[in-house]
Amino acid sequence: MTGKRGQFLKGNQLWSLRQSHGRDPLLIYQDKEILISTATEYFQYCIENPILKEDYAGGMAKKVTRKIPRPFSERAFCVFAGISRSGWIEFKKRATDDFLDIIRRIEDIIYNQKFEGAAVGIFNANLISRDLGLVDKKEIDQKVITVTVEGEDENTDDE
Repeated sequence: MTGKRGQFLKGNQLWSLRQSHGRDPLLIYQDKEILISTATEYFQYCIENPILKEDYAGGMAKKVTRKIPRPFSERAFCVFAGISRSGWIEFKKRATDDFLDIIRRIEDIIYNQKFEGAAVGIFNANLISRDLGLVDKKEIDQKVITVTVEGEDENTDDE
């Protein structure tokens, strides 16, 4: 059922049999080293398992499989760690300062990998900028001034 490092084999749907999806992070990550280890394993998993994209290359349009780096994400980290997104958010709210340092470091690593990947064209810059909240907002302040000239009749035509 499982392959190396406890990963499910391709096509395995055993995860769907769980009664609850997401464990309480406060119970799982009582030790900072476990949280650090889980994050490190997640980052390593992403690096070792790029997204495979089928493409066509060359004059004869030969079918090739390209390895696209897998972007880190907080949601994917939660899935990898076996915790729900809401559980992770609650964990961050109730975390002590030493855990908050680790959480911020994890979030900074995720942010930097996405930002740098988008900056050099590895990831789609539009998607990543929206995800990171880097929208380019332009506010235009317009004032409409109406000028009325005395003595002119607005309903007359100059024919």
